[in-house]
Amino acid sequence: MKYHIIGPSPLEKGIWLVYLPHANSLIEVDKDTGERLWECEHFNKCDDINYIIKELDTFKPGDVVSIPQSPSPTDLYIMVSGMCNLSCTYCFANRGSYGVEKYSRLIEEKVIERLPELLSAFPTIRGIVFFGGEPLLAYKHIEKIIKQIEKIGNFKLGIVTNGTILNNNIITLLKTYHIHVTVSVDGWKIVHNMNRKTIRGNGTFDIIIKNLDIIKTLELPIKIETTYNPDHYKYGVTPYKVALYLSKFHQLLYVKPATVFETNNSYYGPSSYSLLMSVYLYGEYLLNSLLELTKTNALYLEEAILKLLDIITNRTYRIFRCGFYKYLSLFPNGDLYTCHILATTQEKTGYLGNIVVHNAESLRYNYISFVEKMKDDVFSTRPYHQLFDDCPASYSIYSQFSDLYQHIFDNLLVTFYIINQTGQLSQVYDNIKRLHPTASLIQIIQ
Repeated sequence: MKYHIIGPSPLEKGIWLVYLPHANSLIEVDKDTGERLWECEHFNKCDDINYIIKELDTFKPGDVVSIPQSPSPTDLYIMVSGMCNLSCTYCFANRGSYGVEKYSRLIEEKVIERLPELLSAFPTIRGIVFFGGEPLLAYKHIEKIIKQIEKIGNFKLGIVTNGTILNNNIITLLKTYHIHVTVSVDGWKIVHNMNRKTIRGNGTFDIIIKNLDIIKTLELPIKIETTYNPDHYKYGVTPYKVALYLSKFHQLLYVKPATVFETNNSYYGPSSYSLLMSVYLYGEYLLNSLLELTKTNALYLEEAILKLLDIITNRTYRIFRCGFYKYLSLFPNGDLYTCHILATTQEKTGYLGNIVVHNAESLRYNYISFVEKMKDDVFSTRPYHQLFDDCPASYSIYSQFSDLYQHIFDNLLVTFYIINQTGQLSQVYDNIKRLHPTASLIQIIQ
């Protein structure tokens, strides 16, 4: 799609807004041009506008994110534990096993020993994320891994944890190696405990908040990740209310809708009102999160809004709607995939081999072949794909709401336009620098 009509400007009469996905630019056109482009986009009435479209093609992006001719991953996810001490109702990873019995274990010593060889075959990998299951069940293995990979270079280290396990050894591990920590918290106590329970059915909120407070004293980069369950709207719980509450504990948040549910089958089909409400409320939350940054002292920063601002202000065009090619995922027995989410598919899409059985060069060959095979399935075909990933994994049940996601993206673009035109963007940037000093934004439209 060469262009997408947003509609009339909310600030000026006789002006329409046009979004150019290929350039990630939001431009103003006169009313006549806007209406003609709108009729072409929606009703295929495209007579005598080829010259306009040709002119729109002259706009260029500030940067293009694509799969390189020689694709190379940037991050390695290591499933150090295929087990978990919790039994969350929406866990896509099936408590760390991903539905595969041989993954239900801690990472094997022989897999750790082969890591330097793997990383040498993929020298573009600069980030290591410890994942699971619950990775801190294997904190001793994590330290062994770090000592192994230190032999070949320095890596940015991160961990995604449920936050229920913390002791002096783990505190020392996190601090010594400056590990970036993502902790899962789903809302206030009663809401969080509805879905994030121990195997015995006990709530986990109190211990997580206690541990989070300790981790914050280590002065490490921290993020709270929240999963919003579609049924929560029935209890008056919205993503925005959850974010405002969690901002009392930490200000960098990442809220996302759940993709797997305890009563999975009831959510499928076009009549799923719970899913519809989930997407609608998620869109409302993102809009409120963008507006939050216009306040003098914003309470929180949502990671998706940081991504939106990075895309628009730097005009970064994403050719592909899924970034699977940026990742490798290593399982406890040595099985290697691209993105770990693809391992949840019944076909085990993205399996590249085993680092103990296969040599690193053959794994690299399989990676390049798989990326080439997947390209046609992940092209960005809708404007909203610039912001929202569209995962090719078969469990991605939100694809039925693509039009709603497009409306959400449109509303965010209009709001950004108003913020920019009314001189509020500098306040937005000031809040980002305060809430997330290492954010990747490098320029702001003035």
